[in-house]
Amino acid sequence: MWTDRVRVLDDVSPAEWLTGELLDASTVIPRSFEAYARVLHPVEFQDRRHPATMRWSEVAALLGRRVHPTTRWHDLIGTPSRYERNSEALPGAYPAWGNLAVTPLRALCDVLASHTDTPDDCLFAVWSGWGWLSGGTARVSLTTDGGVPAEPLMTAAELAAPRLRLPGRNYFLLQGPISAMGELVHYDGPGRWAQSPSLFWPADRAWCVATEIDLDSTFVGGSADTISSVLASPELETLPFKVTDLL
Repeated sequence: MWTDRVRVLDDVSPAEWLTGELLDASTVIPRSFEAYARVLHPVEFQDRRHPATMRWSEVAALLGRRVHPTTRWHDLIGTPSRYERNSEALPGAYPAWGNLAVTPLRALCDVLASHTDTPDDCLFAVWSGWGWLSGGTARVSLTTDGGVPAEPLMTAAELAAPRLRLPGRNYFLLQGPISAMGELVHYDGPGRWAQSPSLFWPADRAWCVATEIDLDSTFVGGSADTISSVLASPELETLPFKVTDLL
């Protein structure tokens, strides 16, 4: 591992509770929590000469539209398909799929750390398909330098670890404190990259966070009090969400 604060597990049984919660590939977060929030990924400028980000609400204001809990990006900008993510009013700017950028991710973790009795014992599910884990092509956040790591970032033994198998996806299961999230998701060596976990939760299962690789939002499930705190964070663009809502 590129950080000694998180380790790859040889036993995926701590995540087996998810198999009864994520019943098919369309279910991205456990359905048994009291409340949910949707965290909108910041709108990133693909032209690196413009490193600033925007909120969805700012884009909506530019276009004379509004954002609601089930807003889809392509509907907001007025394109017919989710694969047409560019707007004439704001070309080359759209939210990342499958990645919550480091700054909002850390802000989210700061909120969630106070809503669990086990902040020093968290589980992180990292999709095994990311090429950078084995030295392949990196998928990077455009808020970093970008690039391809020169060497595999996981050892042969780590790459051979058992996978957590959920509908449509396989994951490496990692364990460590929530305070290690920055080191886990932000590699600063040759070929810098940043990538949030697909799922993470504390050992006491007080909450769960899901960032499906094909979606431009992150979802949080937890108690009503936990979700109220997430929705109140000024560092995040959030919306209340129902687990039965469809995107």
